[in-house]
Amino acid sequence: MTAVFAALALPSASALNKTASPTTKFVRACAQVKTGNLRLPRKPRCRRGERPVKWSLAGPRGPQGPKGNTGNTGIQGPKGDTGDAGASHPAIFSAQATAYMGVLSPAFAAVSGIAQVTSTESQAQTLAPAANFSAGNLSVRTSTAPGTGNSVTVTLRDDGADTAVACTVSGSATTCTSAATALVGAGSALALKISSTPATPAMSLLVGLEGT
Repeated sequence: MTAVFAALALPSASALNKTASPTTKFVRACAQVKTGNLRLPRKPRCRRGERPVKWSLAGPRGPQGPKGNTGNTGIQGPKGDTGDAGASHPAIFSAQATAYMGVLSPAFAAVSGIAQVTSTESQAQTLAPAANFSAGNLSVRTSTAPGTGNSVTVTLRDDGADTAVACTVSGSATTCTSAATALVGAGSALALKISSTPATPAMSLLVGLEGT
């Protein structure tokens, strides 16, 4: 049996074609020219006195909807690559040894801080860090010159033993430096040894050295 629909106010086939997307499916029918009644034909062709019509099963796309709720936090990503090692920087040891004079030779002072010299090395010792390092770039400045025929020598001591890090201020000079280096063991007891000729006058000494 052929289905027949009551007359409806339908848009033309050309109008439907303009609003539908290329993938839209259509309903095709035949409309009687005089009455407008619709018939769904079994064959694609309409009868005499009818005209073909069609309309889409889906209307045009609607406007975009509102933004949805924020989703749940995603799982943690993998651990990133280890970065490059940072640049190394030297440790600075800076000291002032006060109240030294030749008759005290040898005397001892700490490698950092301000303190009066002592004849007992253990009273001046400080602890090295828990890693080996290279000590060097020793610099010494005296508050007064030793004088003609006199000299004063500053030596870095490591666990009660002299190292190669040493320099001597002589005569009218008041400064000395040393490019020598020494490997200092982790946890060593460090001190400065100050030795001089007996006639060296009273003075204080500024001492600096570097650890890398």
